[in-house]
Amino acid sequence: MYRIRFRFKIGIPLTINEPSTEFVFFNYTVKVSGETDKNISQSTWLIFNIHGLPSYDEAVIISKKLKKAVEYSSVFNRIGVVSGLDLPTSGLAPAIKEQIKTDHGFETRDNIHGIDIFEDKKEVRIIQFNGTGTVTINPVSFFEDIQNLPSNTDFKSNSADEIAILMNYALFNSDPVAKIVFSISAVEQIGQKEDWTEIQKCKITELIKFVNDDATISQPERDELIESLNRTFKISLRGGVKKLLAQLNIPHLIKNWDALYSKRSELVHGLAPKAGVDYSELSHMAVSLCGFILLKKLEAELKIQPRAKYDRYIV
Repeated sequence: MYRIRFRFKIGIPLTINEPSTEFVFFNYTVKVSGETDKNISQSTWLIFNIHGLPSYDEAVIISKKLKKAVEYSSVFNRIGVVSGLDLPTSGLAPAIKEQIKTDHGFETRDNIHGIDIFEDKKEVRIIQFNGTGTVTINPVSFFEDIQNLPSNTDFKSNSADEIAILMNYALFNSDPVAKIVFSISAVEQIGQKEDWTEIQKCKITELIKFVNDDATISQPERDELIESLNRTFKISLRGGVKKLLAQLNIPHLIKNWDALYSKRSELVHGLAPKAGVDYSELSHMAVSLCGFILLKKLEAELKIQPRAKYDRYIV
């Protein structure tokens, strides 16, 4: 039998005034705890344990789905997680581990940030440190989304993965300016996957040919125009966002986007935040609008029904 231990950092601790809780994921019980015996609400790290998996291969499959579900659910609930690279943040030297096993009969494992899969034995002990938190969030929706998402997706969407990575990074970062920059960049990056229609591409090609055949202007001028027209084959940042909004049936939000982008430009083109300026309101505006857009895209990618709670993201 095998055990999955998934340890990850969370941007907003969960409002659970108990040291542990549990929920069901793919018919397995997930035991949730922080890193100490204190209440989960006091921990900025969460540990999900699943015991009794019948094989290593099954454990690998379930662990991958669990990690993705956590990342997606975090974005849905505006929590922010750093799910880790499955590498240790603390541990002991092999010689010391062996000595502990000889003296006490315990098998000591490193404290992994991410997924750790190992034989489900009572003798296993994890080296870990303490963590506390002060501001918390209701966990009900977070756990529900983790449970419900697997039935709606095969977890094979590259765009969904990108959205989860980018928005979790923006949500987890506590600096308002970072939230502004990363959330807006996330929408722009997804928008850049949009493209001109075939008719639009044909018209650009026709314009290039027209300019190239026009003898009324000099060759250097034609070359400059052709170079500029060739660049239009790559859609602009705003054009990509506009197409993304149209694809998601929320084209009216382009006005909100332009207003947000204008404020963002004032900040970024100043090269640095102004001393003493409170950017929290702009940060909330950015995360709200960008979060709503990206969540609509995530809905489409994961093929799930629209969710009424998304309304809170509209500016």
